[in-house]
Amino acid sequence: MNIKRWIWLWIVPNAAAVYTAFILQCFWNWFVVPATNLPPISFLVMYGLRLFTSMMFGNGGVVVQMMEFYWTGFLKIADRLTPELYRNDLADALNDFADGEFGWGAKKLLWQVFGNTVTFGVGWAIHMFIM
Repeated sequence: MNIKRWIWLWIVPNAAAVYTAFILQCFWNWFVVPATNLPPISFLVMYGLRLFTSMMFGNGGVVVQMMEFYWTGFLKIADRLTPELYRNDLADALNDFADGEFGWGAKKLLWQVFGNTVTFGVGWAIHMFIM
């Protein structure tokens, strides 16, 4: 695996997860603590909760694993049903699709970071000027 792919597939999403955990920690300490008298939460605990919810409901969750199972089955069936003459065309189309998915994932990651930043700004304004 080359280093550029490793950075995009592991380091960048984890940096986004750390950023999201920071924003969630701030929101918890700004809004939940005063409203409910619960104790403040540390960054590491919030990061752990974020990882937990991501594993349950996000990229590694049960729904995603089921979709991967069905997708793998579909690919096996498509390969067996495709005539030998067209198998290379099918492989090329699937490779283009995978490249598109990688590009789509990068766009999704950037929009997540942008959305988190906007949400953080709104939350900070509420915290500073209203509370």
